[in-house]
Amino acid sequence: MLKIDLIYSGYMTSPNGASMFVKKMDGLKEKFAENGIELRVISQDLIKQRLFNDAEEIRKRVSLREKVFALAKYSVLVTKFIIHKTDDKYSKLILDYYEEKVQDKADVVAFQEGSCCYHYLKRQWEKKQKVLLTMHTSGEMWTMAYIRLPRLKSIFFKRYREDYEQTLFNGCDMIGFVADLPRKKFCSLYPYEETKTYYAYNGVEVMEAPKREESSTLDLISVGSLCDRKNQIGILNAVGLLPDEYQKKITVTLVGDGSARTELENKAKELVSKVVFTGSTKEVDKYLALANCFILFSKDEGLPISIIEGMRAGLPVIGTNIAGIPEQIEDGKTGFLVDVDERQLAEKLMYLAEHLEILPRMGEASYQLFLERFTIEAMVKKYAEIYKA
Repeated sequence: MLKIDLIYSGYMTSPNGASMFVKKMDGLKEKFAENGIELRVISQDLIKQRLFNDAEEIRKRVSLREKVFALAKYSVLVTKFIIHKTDDKYSKLILDYYEEKVQDKADVVAFQEGSCCYHYLKRQWEKKQKVLLTMHTSGEMWTMAYIRLPRLKSIFFKRYREDYEQTLFNGCDMIGFVADLPRKKFCSLYPYEETKTYYAYNGVEVMEAPKREESSTLDLISVGSLCDRKNQIGILNAVGLLPDEYQKKITVTLVGDGSARTELENKAKELVSKVVFTGSTKEVDKYLALANCFILFSKDEGLPISIIEGMRAGLPVIGTNIAGIPEQIEDGKTGFLVDVDERQLAEKLMYLAEHLEILPRMGEASYQLFLERFTIEAMVKKYAEIYKA
C-alpha cells in the first residue's frame, strides 16, 4: 500500500477552507485505504490541541488579527513581521515535529500550502521524498497574499518572491490545483512543465436534496468569512441598486463572521431588503434549507466548498467568473456567472426576482451537477490516482 504524508502547518479545527479540507481528508483514511493509499495527516493538532468553538473568542482573535493586518497595508516591516510570525513560525513548528517525531516517513509527502512546502524544500532533506503541492488558489501564486498583505508587492520582497517561486518549481515533483481552470492559468503564467500539474475537485458527502417549491421571494444565502476577499459588501451594494419594489422581494442571509461584519451591518440598515447575520454556526445546512438561491461574490477563490454545499442542498448558484467557480456553475442552467461587477449582479437579481418560478428547476440541475463532479467518492478516487502516479 502506498504511504502518503499530508502535511499542513495549520489547525484542522480552524474556521477556514484549507483547514476544513484537511480535516475532511483526515476523516477519509478508510476510503483511501480501499483505494490502496495509506494516508497520514500531520498538522498542528498533533503538537497542541486548540479548539475554535467559541464564537466570541473567534471574533476577538479575528478583530486583533485584522488590526495588525491593517497596519501591514502601510508598512513593509509589519508585513515582514506577519510573515515571520505566521507562515514561517507555523511551518517551522510542524516541520520540526515531522523531522524529529515521525520515524517512518512516507515515500510521498503532500502539502496543501505553498509556504510550508517552501520551508520543507529549503531544508534539503537527506532522503528526498516525492513532493506534491496542492494550491487552493486561482492559479496565480500571489493574488490571495496580495489581498491580505498588499506591501508584499513591493521591491523589498522581490528577492523573496523569486526565491519562493524557484524553490517550489525546482523542488516539487508535481503541483496541483482544486480545479482545471486554475491549473491552466498557472501553466500560462509560470515556467513549470504542464505534464507535472494536476487538478482534483473538492468533494462533500452525498445527501438527498430537499424538495423545493416555488417561493414568492428570492431568498439568497452566502456562506463564508465576512471579509474583503469574499466581498459580501458587493452583494449588499448590488441589492441597494435595485428599486424598493424589488428589494422587498429579496432576503439575504450571511452565514459566518469576520472583520467586515460591522461594515455589512451598517450597509444592511440602508436596505429595504431583510438581511440576516447568523454569525459563526455549525447549523449551515439548516440555513441552506431555508434559502432558494446560493450566492458567492468573491474577488478571489480556488474551488469553494461552500458552493458545493449549496449545490448539494439543491440550490441554484450565482458566482463570480473567477478561478474554479465556472466549473461549478453551468451558466443559465444551474445558476449564473457574473463578473465582480455590482451592477451586473443587480441585473441578475432583478431577473430572478421577476422569474422565481425557474429556481426549483435550476436547483435540481445544480444538484445533479454536484453528483457528477463533487462527491467524496470522486475526490478520493482522483487523489488516489494522482498519488499513485
